[in-house]
Amino acid sequence: MLLENQETVNYFNTLHKSDWREFLTLAKDEDWYPFEETSKLKDNKCPVLIISGNQLPSETASHAIYKGEEHIQVEILPNAGHLVHQQQPEFYTKSVTRFLNDSV
Repeated sequence: MLLENQETVNYFNTLHKSDWREFLTLAKDEDWYPFEETSKLKDNKCPVLIISGNQLPSETASHAIYKGEEHIQVEILPNAGHLVHQQQPEFYTKSVTRFLNDSV
């Protein structure tokens, strides 16, 4: 339905430079998230911060993949979806600041 509303299409075109329509097609499938690719972060031993909003189960599922990985910190912020940095900028900034301070 989003693609049928020209005002919505124009708005999303201003937000995203990539092909957001393809993303919508992928996201229709419950198992779309590329966990196989992101699971390779386990092999990287430098500190990693993953921030997700609590409103998207496909993103919060990353907790299970990274459980027990000491170099990977996962933060799930309240009342946010995919755009955590816009929806919860104070929580986001505190999480990033804490991560950077702890990683030095």
